[in-house]
Amino acid sequence: MKSSVALARVLEILERDGSVPASSIGQNLRRELSTLFDSGVLEEARRGSGFRVVVLDQSTLQILIQKLFPAGLEAVLDENARVDSRAQAVARFRNAKVASKSTGQPLLVRGFGKAVLRRGSEVLGLSDWTKVAGVAAVQLDNAQSWSLDGTIAVVENMESFLQAEQVIEGLDGAIYTGGRMSERMLDWLAGPALGKCRFIHSGDYDPVGIDEYLKLRQRCAGRVSLYLPSGLEELFKRFGKKELVTNSLAVLKRIRGCGDRDAEMVIKLMDEYGCGLEQEVLWI
Repeated sequence: MKSSVALARVLEILERDGSVPASSIGQNLRRELSTLFDSGVLEEARRGSGFRVVVLDQSTLQILIQKLFPAGLEAVLDENARVDSRAQAVARFRNAKVASKSTGQPLLVRGFGKAVLRRGSEVLGLSDWTKVAGVAAVQLDNAQSWSLDGTIAVVENMESFLQAEQVIEGLDGAIYTGGRMSERMLDWLAGPALGKCRFIHSGDYDPVGIDEYLKLRQRCAGRVSLYLPSGLEELFKRFGKKELVTNSLAVLKRIRGCGDRDAEMVIKLMDEYGCGLEQEVLWI
């Protein structure tokens, strides 16, 4: 988004003044404007003691601005304007991916025993919902958060999530992350709505999985443990996959010396056997 704002700022000056100092256009912006230079819409020429980029075809420049920024340059350059949704990002930048976050995030969750989801006066029987449908879904958004109590597994992969209670004992619920946890999900897990929960992180035993565990542990200090099954070393020997480590060497380097005993134990197994372990092995 920063590059889009920088481009918009240069285009605004070109539209208003007809030229800008050539020194104000760096290599990245010059590449973005290369088509205009090549087609003769812009020209770099000496003016006085220096060089300036000059507009030779104002009408074509206007067409380009409208194409790049459908909502207009003013909307892009408004420092107080928020870009929270992908729809806003399309309107301002013609690029949904520059949004800071979507307006909401669907969340898959399962419940056991007497687990319920609460939000204000609303109460959803999560365990009953899970018995009937296998999985429940709610939306994390900017409104009041859903609350949940008890011991909750935070599970990386879908197959493991759907069978979490068969391996991890004493669960009241399970939450599916789908890999890396979003900032919205982390905010919810660490927020007051789940302030009474104890979390058991269950992911792949590889650099990314341990990195996610450490991230959650930092945000929810004192309330997070790593699921470590018995016989983990034997599972590394029999079912380890080296690509889980070789594809994430930078992450492995970063998490070394993290100071967490359980994480360090898994890192030691990764080093000793040169591989990681996919969590689905626990359900074989």
